[in-house]
Order: sequence, then structure tokens, then C-alpha cells
Amino acid sequence: MADYGIFYGLFGFFAFFNFLRDWGINDASTYFVNKFLIEKNHSKIKTIFYFNHFFQLFLSILIAVALYYFNDVIFETFYKGELHIKPIFNLFILLWITDTIVATNRKFLDIFQDQKANTFFNLTLFSLIITLSLIAFYSTYINSFEIPTLAYLGAYLTISIFSFLYLLIKYKEYFISPSFYLDLGFFKKISKYSTSLLIAGFSGMVFTTTDIVIIQYFEGAESVAFYSTAVSSAILLTVLISPINRVIAPLTAKLWHSRKKTAISDILSFALNNFWALIVPLAALFAILSDNFILAVYGEKFMEASILLKYLSLGIIIYSINTILPALVNSIGKPKDLSRIILTIGLINFIGNLLVIQFLGTLGVVFVTIFSYFVGFALFVRVLSSEIKIRFDLMNFFKILFSSGIFIVVAMLLVKNLYIRYLNIEMLDFIINGGIVLMISSIFYVVALVATGVITKAKLQHLKQLLLSE
Repeated sequence: MADYGIFYGLFGFFAFFNFLRDWGINDASTYFVNKFLIEKNHSKIKTIFYFNHFFQLFLSILIAVALYYFNDVIFETFYKGELHIKPIFNLFILLWITDTIVATNRKFLDIFQDQKANTFFNLTLFSLIITLSLIAFYSTYINSFEIPTLAYLGAYLTISIFSFLYLLIKYKEYFISPSFYLDLGFFKKISKYSTSLLIAGFSGMVFTTTDIVIIQYFEGAESVAFYSTAVSSAILLTVLISPINRVIAPLTAKLWHSRKKTAISDILSFALNNFWALIVPLAALFAILSDNFILAVYGEKFMEASILLKYLSLGIIIYSINTILPALVNSIGKPKDLSRIILTIGLINFIGNLLVIQFLGTLGVVFVTIFSYFVGFALFVRVLSSEIKIRFDLMNFFKILFSSGIFIVVAMLLVKNLYIRYLNIEMLDFIINGGIVLMISSIFYVVALVATGVITKAKLQHLKQLLLSE
């Protein structure tokens, strides 16, 4: 279990440097490439594509060399008594460099709205990690603590190559055929925009990674294992929201450059008023079944993660919408506002974690994290509403809460009375019981949504029109 915690601890440690590697270039690409698509300027699109890749790759290699040189100091500071896993640190360096290419390729697939390819590569990545882990598990030449890192490295390396080749072939009219746009002012403009996002990147790093680093330092690898288990499990709930983000951010950037504020207002208002219908019942179900989920997926030794998962499952409701709002702020050309907001969130999270962990331990970190989600939501909405009219439908929100209440009551009754040991295999029993609970509860939920008018034919047609509004 400690090795598991160290693995996620290293993930958090390397993610700590993502803001330096990225330098805001990926978000700048979303803003500018959509502008160039409207202008039909293929040369500029090609230039920013290669500039993005090579600039980030250069920075990641530079940082990686520094991390390699100071790895003794890093282990003496954060991983005392865990020197046996030091060999995987160098593998993590290679994994982190490879992730640079994967992340950038993903960004451009999002920009071109190629969600089929993005989904394919994401599923392939996950499948490769599982397959390579199983192969390594049965190997007599690989230490158990090296298996996850080697599996991730092999999978990311494969996806980085094939996704890059796919982009070159599928979009050759952008990335191969045109000549480069070699103008110093052009690079200065992009660099100025991306640098203004650097604070956001730094703050985002503080917000998303220092919790693990702080837990590692004050509580140790075992607590990191529990916390990482709860966080990674809760993040599963965003699976329905992530595709929305991939579509809505580049679409909003295109509409902004086309000066279609009304269309953006309609999309944002629709999303803020209706997305809760997707995430609230699932979050509640995860909180109800947290004990069963942890037991089935991770085993009894990870049961301490269950209480963390209960709270994080509810906090993920706000987190889900917060994954969309920053991208929208960037899409309307507000990098400085984005930086200020994320800096505020990051400082609250960092200072709060340092204060509460000594009194409440890892659970305190969870409370601070959830509080940060609410602060972020309020600040993002404030900035967006200064440029775009947002219409809040409180009655629709209460209808969703009422329908979710029905979902929760049905789910709790089913768990209490129908959760049965079919095969005495925790994982399979959880899948069967969870599937039954989800299916029956969802039927009652959808009926309630239709009966209260949250789901209507007119709304579904309106959503289709919004997504095609570009």
C-alpha cells in the first residue's frame, strides 16, 4: 500500500512542474488557433502547432535534467526511508516528458473538435496501461513497485507517437502543406498571452498537487495512498462532464472571435442551469456506495479512503462545473482574470492545507479542497458575467434537486434491501448490485425530470441548435 501511495505521490510531485512546462501555451493555442480558423490563416495555425510542441518539449527536457541532477535532495526531503523506489524516479522523468506530447496532441484534437479520435486515443491509452501492467505483473524480471510506472511509460510513449502522426495525416492542410509564418511580432503576441497564463498555471499546480505533497510530508505514504484512492475514484464522476468541456471551450472561442456573444450566453446559461442533472445523482450514489466501491476495487486495507470518498463525491459536483468555467474564461480572452482567480484558489488551498492537516489530518485537506471549489465557482461566474449575460433558472435547479432526492431515496432503499452477495467476489458483486441500483434509481430519476419539466423535447432540440451554432 505504501508503494501505491508513493506512486501517486510521484505523480503529484511531477505534476507540480506542469505549469512551467506548459507555460500557458496550450490555453493560448485554444484562443489563437480558433481565431486563425475564422481568418482561414493556415500558416499561423501550422506555426503555433510546432511552436507549441517544440517549446514545451524543450522546457520539459530542461526541467527533467534539473530534477535528475537533484534527485538525491528530493528523496532526502520527501521520501525518507523509501529509497528502494528511487530507480523509478528516472522512469517518471521519461514519463513526464512523454506526457508533454500527449497533452499537446490532445489539446489540438479538442481545438479541431475531433472527439472521436480523442476518445479512441484515451481508451487505447487506458487499455495499454492495463495490458502492460498485466504483462509486467507476470514477469520475473520486474520489481512490483516498477510495474505501474513502466506500464504508464509504455502506454504514453505509444499514444504520443500515434496521436502526433494522426494529426499530421488528418490535418495535413494545416500542419504540412502551408509555409511557416515567421514573424517576430507573432511570437511575441503568443508569448505575451501565454506568459499571462503562467500565474494561472502556477496556481493551478498549487491547487491540484500540493495537497499530495503536503500529505506526503506530514502524514506519510500510507495517507497519500488513501487520499489518492479517494480523489481518483471521485474524479471518475467527471466522465460525463469532460466531453462537454472538450466541445464547449473551442466552440466558445470560435463564437467569441465571430462576435456571437448571444450564442455564448445561450450555451453558458444552458450548461449552468442543466449540467447538475448529470452529476448530482451520480455523486450522491457514489457517496452512498463508497464503502462497497472501495472494498470491491481496492480491498479492505483501503477502507480508510471511504470516508474521504463520501465527502469528495459531493464536492465533485462543484468541481465538475469548475473544469468547464476556466476554459470559458480563457476562450473569451481573459488570461489575466483567469490567473488571478486560480492564484486565489491556489493560495486558499495551500495555506488551508497547511493549517488544517495538523489538526484534522487528511480529512481536513478534503474539506479545504471542497471549500476551494466553491470559491472558484463564484469567482469564475463573476468574471464571465461581466462579459456575457448569464441567466440562472433557480426553479429548474430546485426541480433537479427534487428529482435527485427521489433518486437518492430509491438508491438508499435498494442498497439497504437488495444489496446481495451473488458470487462472493467483491468486484463482481459490486458491479451487479451497483448496476441494478443505478438502473432502477435512474428510471425513477428520469421520470421525475420529465414530470417536473427539466427534460423536454424543446430543450433537447435547443441543445442541438446551440452545439451547431457556430
